[in-house]
Amino acid sequence: MHSGGPGEDYDFGDGSPVVKDPNTNTFRHTYATPGSYTVKLTIHDTNGGTAETTQQISVGGAYYPAGPQRLLDTRDGGGPLGAGGQTAVQVTGVQGVPATGVTAVVLNVTATDTTDNSFLSVFPSGSPNPGTSNLNFTAGQTVPNLVTVPVGPDGKVVVANHSGSADVIVDLEGYYRATPAEETGSFLHTVQPQRVADTRDGTGGVPIQQIGANRDLYVSLSGVGHDTPSDAKAVVLNVTVTNPTADSFLTVHPDGGPLPTASNLNYRAGQTVSNLVIVPMSANGVVAFHNFAGSADVVVDIAGYFIAGPNGFTQTTAFTPVAPSRLVDTRDNATTIGPNATLGLKVAGVGSVPGNAKSVVLNVTVVNGTANSFLTVFPSGDRPATSNLNFGPGQVTQGQVIVPIGPDGKVDFYNLAGSVDVVADVFGYFA
Repeated sequence: MHSGGPGEDYDFGDGSPVVKDPNTNTFRHTYATPGSYTVKLTIHDTNGGTAETTQQISVGGAYYPAGPQRLLDTRDGGGPLGAGGQTAVQVTGVQGVPATGVTAVVLNVTATDTTDNSFLSVFPSGSPNPGTSNLNFTAGQTVPNLVTVPVGPDGKVVVANHSGSADVIVDLEGYYRATPAEETGSFLHTVQPQRVADTRDGTGGVPIQQIGANRDLYVSLSGVGHDTPSDAKAVVLNVTVTNPTADSFLTVHPDGGPLPTASNLNYRAGQTVSNLVIVPMSANGVVAFHNFAGSADVVVDIAGYFIAGPNGFTQTTAFTPVAPSRLVDTRDNATTIGPNATLGLKVAGVGSVPGNAKSVVLNVTVVNGTANSFLTVFPSGDRPATSNLNFGPGQVTQGQVIVPIGPDGKVDFYNLAGSVDVVADVFGYFA
């Protein structure tokens, strides 16, 4: 919105007419779709001269928590996805998601009952398979991962399996909606990643004991140390399960509500698994972590939160989805990350990510690791004492990462031990 003076012309960069409110003498413009636009102001003086100025802006969407809620489980009917098989999942107009205006959805996708080394790709319906991967797995492995994906014109997303067969579980976590929904939605505020709970040592004041079968761990995330405001609508957490004694799953949900019939992390006995979780905040600021079977240690790192912006819309944190594309694959140029080493990656102004992007949504995969290690993804500069992916020798592990971009336009990838190759695909940005 802008107050127009005499002799001013505006072009908002999307070809739509410019409308001025005669009562307030202001211009208010609503973009139909998110994206990058060039706004031009032309000023005319009384002598017939003109002057122009332009500004590049990014228009994105607001976030709405909506889960976890189950959308698909091929074990309940329809059967597993075979080699080259695909299934379309309706994501708009269901489970409280609006039928129109939704630009992207946040899903927790799990592959199980796998028969071969393979991967799943998740992409908007009506688009070709991008060739990028969201989940990588070996035969017999159960793997979860958070996925942020644009929505196709018919309100669907497609899940495709590469080889062998696999059952697929899809849980809805939330969605992004374009203008004019920004007046009621929430916007991302990133924080320096910080450990807020660890059952192995009592970090965060939690009990120093594993979560037992059908038991909950409660973690307060409101206004404690990491300064998450009490009115935050959702929090962004990297959750790790380690030392589990049985095949099980973990469900992360707001305290005080019913236990959802959905999962965030699936794991086998002795397996260490990490996953990004975006979970709504409860009225008391407490998030519950429910373990189904056996017992397990849980480690929780906070990476950000979603909060309503002042006067509704905060453009600097709105989300714009992009067609999945590869930013780096260290196998292509022999840049394997060694022990206690860091790889810097330029992301701002690269490909579909504009130069004014503040944070990016990446799917990060580690392959060819030679030791038990972990990977930390962070804005270039000081490294936080947290992890995003944990892996063992030869293990293929992936996870979604929402990471701020450093002042030099880069994000860094740190490897603790051994050496490892890293693959990073971009799915959207906040700008």
